[in-house]
This record gives sequence, C-alpha cells and structure tokens, in this order.
Amino acid sequence: MMSLIFPYVKISFHEYSGDSFMRSQLYENIQTYLSVNSTTLAQKLKASDVKDSKSMVLSLDDNSQVPDQFKGVKLKWISHKIDPTASSLRWGYPNSDDKRYFTLSFHRRHRELITTAYLRHVLEEGKRIALKNRKRKLYTNGSTDIYRSGKSTCGGERLIVFTTNYFDKLDPALIRRGRMDKHIELSYCGFGAFKVLAKNYLDVESHDLFSKIECLLGETEMTPADVAENLMVNSEEEDLDECMKNLVEALEKAKKIKAKEEEEKLLEKEKEGILGTKDAVKCNGLINSIEEEGG
Repeated sequence: MMSLIFPYVKISFHEYSGDSFMRSQLYENIQTYLSVNSTTLAQKLKASDVKDSKSMVLSLDDNSQVPDQFKGVKLKWISHKIDPTASSLRWGYPNSDDKRYFTLSFHRRHRELITTAYLRHVLEEGKRIALKNRKRKLYTNGSTDIYRSGKSTCGGERLIVFTTNYFDKLDPALIRRGRMDKHIELSYCGFGAFKVLAKNYLDVESHDLFSKIECLLGETEMTPADVAENLMVNSEEEDLDECMKNLVEALEKAKKIKAKEEEEKLLEKEKEGILGTKDAVKCNGLINSIEEEGG
C-alpha cells in the first residue's frame, strides 16, 4: 500500500560508516561527481576560499538538492547535515563531529538500472574527476612548493627569485604572469658583471689583472657562479691578489678546454666532409660504369 502512495526508493550514503573514523571512499566519489553538476543545477551553493589563492570554489551546500539524469531516468540527490544536539555540547564548546550523508531518490521501477549501471557510472566518474583534479594540482604545485612555502612564511611584500637551467621544461602554470612576473636570462659572465662580483666579494673596483681578465672573458665562456667561486676567499692565507690569480688561471684553463673542443669539432666536420666526398665519388663511378655498360 505504501509503495502505491510513495513509489520512490531512497538510498543513503553516509560520510562515515559505522564506528569507522575513516571517511567513506564511496561518499567522496559521490561528492566529487556531484560537484560538477551542483554549480549549474543546484539552488543552494556554498563558497569556500582556496588556500594561497584569490579564487573560490562553489560546491553543493548542506541540506540542498541537485537533480541528475541517466539514460532518460530522472533522479534526485540531497545532501544532509545533522547538527550536534544540545546534549553533545561540552563545556560550552559545540561538537564538531557533524554527520553528513547523501540520499538518492528515484522511481522504484528503475531500481535495477539505478542500483547497477547508474551507481557504477557515478563511482567511475567520481574517480575520474578526482584523478584529473589531482593531476592538475600536481602540475600546478609540482614546482610551486617552494613558492608557496616562501609565500606562507613571509608577511607583506616579498621578492622570490627562482633559477633554472631548463626553462623550456618548466610547467607553464608556474611561470605565468602573477607568479613569475619578471623573466631574466642570465648568460655567461661579461666584464661588467665581473666588476660587480669583484666589488661584492672583494670590495675592489680596480686591479692590475682587470685588463687581462677582461680579455679572457671575451675569449671564453664562464658563468657568473663560476667566476664568483674563484673570487671567494677560502682561507686566511688567500688575499685579493691570490683570488685574482685564481680567476685568471681558471679562465685560461677554460679557454684551453674551449679551444680543444672547437678543434675536435672542426676535425670531426672535416672527417665527415672527406667521407662524404669519397661516397660521392664512388656513387658517380658506379653510375658511369652502368651507363657505359648500357651504351
């Protein structure tokens, strides 16, 4: 008799099952699935801010409903929240263990379709959406952990500097405007950069070896980091003159290595050119012999 009066079936999905303190994976998948439709179909939404972001997230509010449809069958999801009773209050502080659950309502003639195909669809879609969101967070946050940690530990205005040797491999979400506002390409050390390093590390603006260093920097390639390493005073015995000599020796060594590498490349190209010429001669000889035989 009751089935004739109320021909609908209700299924409850609780956030916590029984005495378990673990959040139900089934509940999480349903919540993720409903998050897609709730922003466009639900009448009650709740907004929450995202940590370290100016954006906000809209989701299904407590004690609200959202419709759904599967293979022409209309369904209705309702989110429930049971507030703690007055008896659960302790020392004037409310109990934070609010109970939440979803109920799914549908006509009983669609029981088999909903309890099998539809619920399987909901769980699979929930997992897929969760995985997609997780990947998006990984791509966005993979290299931004330092950025966020620096942002969270510093108050007010701040300047954060990142360095990399592989700019092309960075996630575009990391280097977009608003995160990395200024992109500076640091090339090999020139004489102007050397003078700045010499002033910072040795407090010197001129030296007898400056002209030689300027000449060597124009003939070889050395990064500012390598130049700075040679300008550092590593012991009490080292002084300004010793640091300058160390840099000159390092530059001369780098110059010899560069010259040797260029010589090896030139020999390799010449070798390839000779082999290519021989192959071409062989090819022409073969063609000529064939033509002679044909003639």
